[in-house]
Amino acid sequence: MVSDIVSLARSLGLNFDKVECLTVISGVAVNLTPLHVGRVGVTIDYPVERFPDGTVYIPGSSLKGVLRTTAEGIAKASRTYVCEIFGTDMTKCESAVRIFKYIYDAVRRGLSEGNIVNLVRDKAEQEIESIQNKKVSRNVIAFLEDIKSSDSLESLIEKIKSHNVPCPVCKLFGNREIASHVEVLDVLPVDRSKVKIGYRTRNAIDRFRGAARSGALFTFEYVSPGVEWNIEIRLVNVSLQSSSSESKLMKSVLSLMAVHGISVGRMRSVGLGLLRLSKAEVVEYSVEDFSLVEKYRKDLMEVV
Repeated sequence: MVSDIVSLARSLGLNFDKVECLTVISGVAVNLTPLHVGRVGVTIDYPVERFPDGTVYIPGSSLKGVLRTTAEGIAKASRTYVCEIFGTDMTKCESAVRIFKYIYDAVRRGLSEGNIVNLVRDKAEQEIESIQNKKVSRNVIAFLEDIKSSDSLESLIEKIKSHNVPCPVCKLFGNREIASHVEVLDVLPVDRSKVKIGYRTRNAIDRFRGAARSGALFTFEYVSPGVEWNIEIRLVNVSLQSSSSESKLMKSVLSLMAVHGISVGRMRSVGLGLLRLSKAEVVEYSVEDFSLVEKYRKDLMEVV
């Protein structure tokens, strides 16, 4: 039964106790349209993001956010359950991991099966009571009610598996209970001297009237099209050669980025920020005798 618990932990994405696989996607992307990733400024209303030395860059967090949103859209279009992590106090994915942590902790403490089942059922009841007045979807309560009906440790494990949680998006990008398996480094220009900055002035729109808002002119900086950027994405314990749902989802996201591009930064709805991978390679490593061992190195399009 302990081996079943460990196996379930890994299937839930709780597998950071050891690095079994490291997949590195690195390459060059080009912004096909003007790009603005920035913040509110002083002399310019919206300057682009820069390091203290003046180097323009795209924060890894900005690109990662777009990758997650893209993954959510692809997963939903594929009729795969995806939890809503924003605007809710708890998701079904998070609830499932919390319940499993109770099980795992009880097993490590050496409690009997009967005590574990009773403990988890009590915890599920407490979870239900604690979220009564919070923003949660009905499927969270339905999941917890299902857990409460378990009469054995085996039944608990099977019920968690049957709900297919966490969803593949949470397994990749994490949530409030699981760390992310995707690491996105800051995106830097290949050649700083080729980065050209432009300025554009626009008028904000009054959403209610559908017309220009009076006195709402603003100026923003943008990076001119055609700049090459170094991109690196690291996947911890995620192999792109796997048949798992999270592997398939990540390959779909990377394929979209390579073929059509994805939009990054502000004002995407008016054409800014289209970023496309022009070339990239995938290198997968395993760990053997305290060293990273290269398992394969391929062009991205051969993998996705």
